Amino acid sequence: MCMAYEIFAFIGNKNMAMLISVGVAILTLARYIPGSANQIMMEATEKAGLILLVTGVGGALGYVIDKSGIGLYLVETLSAAHISILFTVFILSAVLKGAQGSSTVALVTASSILGPIAVQTNVSPVLIGLAICAGGNCLSFPNDSAFWVVTRFADLKINDTIKAWTVGATLSGIIIFLFILLIGQFAEFLPGLH
Repeated sequence: MCMAYEIFAFIGNKNMAMLISVGVAILTLARYIPGSANQIMMEATEKAGLILLVTGVGGALGYVIDKSGIGLYLVETLSAAHISILFTVFILSAVLKGAQGSSTVALVTASSILGPIAVQTNVSPVLIGLAICAGGNCLSFPNDSAFWVVTRFADLKINDTIKAWTVGATLSGIIIFLFILLIGQFAEFLPGLH
């Protein structure tokens, strides 16, 4: 029983499962894909290489921002200005997203910085989490891998991607945040927000 568990845990590991999936895809689909393996790898690298690079750099920069204390300084500055926790988490998440490009890094960094502060407030943790996510949706610049996914796969120029993607993503984040503020007004009446 223990051996079977270890085998399935090994196969079910996310990295191993992805490796097995790639192997199965290669074995079953290779005859249907035109071109050599080298040509396919070159095309994939051309399309995804920059995206992977930007994502990795964004993660590293997010770690540096977290460890440098810049995020904590921003929180203290916003708290001293008596800005509500929802505005604070939204602004911090948006600033982190714009600074280093990764939504995931912005959300995790903002959550780790503001988690202890958010617990001390009487604001719903659900609303705080949603406000962090809304801020992480804003400010998608060329340091964001999603920006390059849209640019590369839609064959857009950088200026066009900024007009369509950056502005659209920022507007959606702001609209989501306004909706969160509206829901916050009725938090005591809505189930699950306490």
